[in-house]
Amino acid sequence: VVNWSHGDPKVRIDVEVGVSYSSDLDKVIKVLKQVAVEHPKVLKKPEPEVYLWEFGDSSWNMKLLVWIKDPYHFSKIKSEINCSIVRHFRENNIEIPFPQRDVNFKNAIPQNQ
Repeated sequence: VVNWSHGDPKVRIDVEVGVSYSSDLDKVIKVLKQVAVEHPKVLKKPEPEVYLWEFGDSSWNMKLLVWIKDPYHFSKIKSEINCSIVRHFRENNIEIPFPQRDVNFKNAIPQNQ
């Protein structure tokens, strides 16, 4: 086991969120950075980073990376950031999609009327 934070209490929080393929990518990146900068417990250095991490079935999967100095409040801060993302996305009309599937029947059974 390696203790990567030995002597340095800073820890990184990775927040992943999917956004609709119809989203304005630059706006999504801007809003995610805004969420990070506005949180009082997120460190300015190292600077928060936003990545388009992968292309999902129903979304662009984004990753927000932020650093905090207090690992004991990791869960609370991550929750606050997630809540802020939801609020900011709603304000900016950015959709967090959910998986949808179409079912097609090759041989539909006729209905008796």
